[in-house]
Amino acid sequence: MTYRRANHRADVGPEARFDILGAAQFALLYHLGLREYHKVLDVGCGSLRAGRLLIAYLDAGHYVGLEPREEVVQDGIDYETSRGLVDLKQARFVHNENFDLSAAGEAFDVVLLHSIFSHAARWQIASCLASAKQVLTESGFLAATFVSGSTDYHGQSWLWDRTCEYKPSTMIHMAKRQGYDFYWLEWPHHNQRWFLLKHSGVKPRLPKYCRIPGLVTLPE
Repeated sequence: MTYRRANHRADVGPEARFDILGAAQFALLYHLGLREYHKVLDVGCGSLRAGRLLIAYLDAGHYVGLEPREEVVQDGIDYETSRGLVDLKQARFVHNENFDLSAAGEAFDVVLLHSIFSHAARWQIASCLASAKQVLTESGFLAATFVSGSTDYHGQSWLWDRTCEYKPSTMIHMAKRQGYDFYWLEWPHHNQRWFLLKHSGVKPRLPKYCRIPGLVTLPE
């Protein structure tokens, strides 16, 4: 297959992990209660690593991808889903780079942020969490990853070519400042850590630590 650019899969991370990371995201959301009638906002959807599975699974009109790079999404449509499937499932795409999730124009049961906070400055994370709180349904949840480390990234810019790390306590603090309840998720990822946020006071449908027996570790 000939791609319009070097490789659309490599645009969103290691090409060899495109398949397994997309499947892992979908499996996690399903375990957390995602069903076809829920509405999902896929923030930083890129070339549809998880989107290709979510679009096919969800009811028509229930998937929205937010991505600043329109050409990357177009590659995902061309080579991972097809325009026919996107039209059939009435999938929508919003393009902005200011973390304005309200631009999607509706409320969502699930907000997915895979490998977004691993490239973002603290002010961008805070802005994204505040925006997500406005579009998340009362019983909905936000699932996200970040690179856990012993220091915090103090830059003010988005990092395109590398990742940054944050202390777990910093991520918890930022989430709670926005009025979320915070839960760690024990789910496989080759270098990032998953967590879940819900509106404060809303009882979750999962234990505080989500341990799934029998899961295999993602390859290095």
